[in-house]
Amino acid sequence: MNWFVINENEHLGPFKEDALTELFRAGELQNDSLIWREGLDEPGTYHDLIVEGLPPELPPEAMGSVSDIREVKQTPVEEQLEDEILASNSDVLEAAESEAGFIAKTKRAILVATKKTLRIALVLAVIAAAAFGGWKYYETQTMSFARPSTMGIEDFNRLKEVAFSDSKEPVFAFALSKDKSALWMATNVASSGPLSLKITSQPGKVLANERVVALSKGVLEGRLAHFHTFDFEDGQRVVEGWYEVEATTLADLKAPLLSMFGKSPRKRFRYLDQVLLTTMKQHHFEKALAKMKEKSEQNADAFWSELGQKYQTIKAMANNIHNSLNKVFDGELGNWGQRVDAFELEYTNSFGGFFTSFVVQNEKSYEELEKKTFEEKTEIISNYARLSRLAKRLGAETMGVLELMRALENPESKESQETLKQGVDERFGKFVSDIEENLAEVNGKNKN
Repeated sequence: MNWFVINENEHLGPFKEDALTELFRAGELQNDSLIWREGLDEPGTYHDLIVEGLPPELPPEAMGSVSDIREVKQTPVEEQLEDEILASNSDVLEAAESEAGFIAKTKRAILVATKKTLRIALVLAVIAAAAFGGWKYYETQTMSFARPSTMGIEDFNRLKEVAFSDSKEPVFAFALSKDKSALWMATNVASSGPLSLKITSQPGKVLANERVVALSKGVLEGRLAHFHTFDFEDGQRVVEGWYEVEATTLADLKAPLLSMFGKSPRKRFRYLDQVLLTTMKQHHFEKALAKMKEKSEQNADAFWSELGQKYQTIKAMANNIHNSLNKVFDGELGNWGQRVDAFELEYTNSFGGFFTSFVVQNEKSYEELEKKTFEEKTEIISNYARLSRLAKRLGAETMGVLELMRALENPESKESQETLKQGVDERFGKFVSDIEENLAEVNGKNKN
């Protein structure tokens, strides 16, 4: 008798009853496993059909002897009926065997398809693992970089965080080397290629009272660009402070080979922003900047005060020379020529040496100021230069008046002297007026 095991709408078998028993003992079948055989209206459990359904053994006396059975003869009608039953059972068995063959073929087809599916899945898994490994290698190579020896640890962590950013837009960060001789730029752009950089210091926001404008070129590689050679348009060095930074690609960037598995990197970009370039923490930099400004203001006030005193000195010198010239015009001692000679001698002894030393000392101060750092440096230096020009102008004005006095026709004529005196008064009046105008400007700058 052939049995079939029903497993999730599949007919497994056929199995002989002994085979089912072996499967049950091996644990492959359970009491509640469904089985079926030809002739049953519906499947039943192994326990109900095999364990409980076995007929009890008949006693020997109930079986009779073989000879008794053989002696029973059938009638022609019974024989015909038996033949018909046997023929009918043969058809049923052939149909069952055909169904069992179909089920077996179906099972084999399913097994073959399952094996193919497993092989395809295994191949796809290997490919996926290789692709994932390649992508992780790509990430390792393009999203990490070693810390340069002159880069601070905090700057390194800050730049690395930007390099690992998952922002859809390009992001950038900059760091200044410890010796302030180089710059680094980190970005989440994974491509590589040449870049240009321009930095422009922001007025009053750097630790120096000088303007810095510098150009540089570098190469973006591994999400990091290094700029170490600068062409200075203004200034001579990179000082710590706030800068307007412009970073631009010089050509199309080359994308990494495995970038096809991730975001499509940009080929070009232009970054423009205000950036703090310093080796200090920002709050430490702000304190240093405030301290520098305070000291710079003190230095500036001292220079403005000194300038005011020098303008006063030039003004007093001009008034003294003017008074000495008036003695020539108003004097009663000696004739005109003698009074002019007396003025020239006084000028040479009292004023000439002063003018020379004043100009020399002032220009020396000018050169020293060029080396110092303080607020309003340019304006203060320009006033020192103006002082030197005023001193030279006063000397030239005096020599010009002296020549006019010696060349005066009819010098003993009061009318001629009066006309010349008016011209001299106008010259010195204009000179003193110019000094007073400059002095008022300088006093306005001085906060003391």
